[in-house]
Amino acid sequence: DILVKRGWVKLGFADALRELALELNPILEGEGTVRLSDAQRETFYNNTDILRMIDVLTRRGSSILRKCISESQAWRILFAIDPLVHTEDKGLRYADALAIHGYYDAKWKYPEVRNFLQKLGTEGVRNVLGDDTWIAEAMRRAADKMSKGCAGIVFADTRFPNEVAAIQDFGKVVYVER
Repeated sequence: DILVKRGWVKLGFADALRELALELNPILEGEGTVRLSDAQRETFYNNTDILRMIDVLTRRGSSILRKCISESQAWRILFAIDPLVHTEDKGLRYADALAIHGYYDAKWKYPEVRNFLQKLGTEGVRNVLGDDTWIAEAMRRAADKMSKGCAGIVFADTRFPNEVAAIQDFGKVVYVER
């Protein structure tokens, strides 16, 4: 917070993940829901929720990540996430949980939030599109902020060694252990 007050910008490798998660806006719980992996095969191609998520991944996902996501990659990501899909139009959605409880409280109140984010980030995007997908977008955002004159970039956390390496390659590193 001290650095932010001095003109630094706080970024995270998960910033783009959170944007994509809001766009996907899956069901977290509710009546008439099943996991995608448990749904009847004919449900895949007729379910408006699934078709909407495929569209989001190919259109908005490509825009957010600045990387083309094909329909077959979108299906692979969706099966890796294994979201709840509705058989009736009921259920609490991701965006609603965040609006009601805030990001951090929603992760604790609804275990599906954390599960969804981890699966989307790792099993979905990292494993399908590549280990450096989130890093490339975070570094692009960092370079953009620096070009606009911010004093520096603060990366709040890292989970993977290649994220640490990307920060080291980007510039000065300050490590804080909590």
